[in-house]
Amino acid sequence: MNLYRFLAMVMLVLFTGAAMAQVAPIANVQYVHDAIRGIHGIDVPINPAATPSAAANMKYLLCTVDAANRILNGRDVTDYCNHATATIAAANTAVVNQAVSTHIRIVR
Repeated sequence: MNLYRFLAMVMLVLFTGAAMAQVAPIANVQYVHDAIRGIHGIDVPINPAATPSAAANMKYLLCTVDAANRILNGRDVTDYCNHATATIAAANTAVVNQAVSTHIRIVR
């Protein structure tokens, strides 16, 4: 095996491993609500148009974050639901946990 092939193989293994480290399961609607309840202790009602076992997309996640902020603050304090990242792309559990941990807060 020449040096070029060896280096190419090492790079392939490194990049594949790095890409796999970012993979997390797709979150469902119930997971989003359970994460909010678990981290913040509040119940945000599931949208009646949503199925709890359906995959959650970014729009659903961010709209639910807005609803949680509304419950905590008694008024609208965020508008993530209309942000450019509020798309129909699936939300994975890592993204849900990050959003719930960092985007839901009491605003003074």
